Amino acid sequence: MIFLDFFEVANLDELRDNKRKLVTLDKNQIVLFYLNGKVYAMNSICPHSSGDLSQGELDDQEVICPGHQYMFNIKTGVCLNHPGYSLRTYKVKIDGEKVLVGI
Repeated sequence: MIFLDFFEVANLDELRDNKRKLVTLDKNQIVLFYLNGKVYAMNSICPHSSGDLSQGELDDQEVICPGHQYMFNIKTGVCLNHPGYSLRTYKVKIDGEKVLVGI
């Protein structure tokens, strides 16, 4: 069984306002997305060309890398137009207005 440590990284108000936030947690660049009342967390660096997905366009459940237009599902981390690429996703907990990410 894998146990995760959860760390507070944001509050819901800032995500409701900005729809995303880039955080660094244990040397990982993680982007948080706020979509339809839920928060999703995934690695922010595109494995193809190191593009910063926190700067990418969000289209429904997909974020588009600003470098070469690779599209990643924010829930699963799977690259939709190049299935060989995927990103790590993280568990998210909400505690009142606090957003916590598990690593």
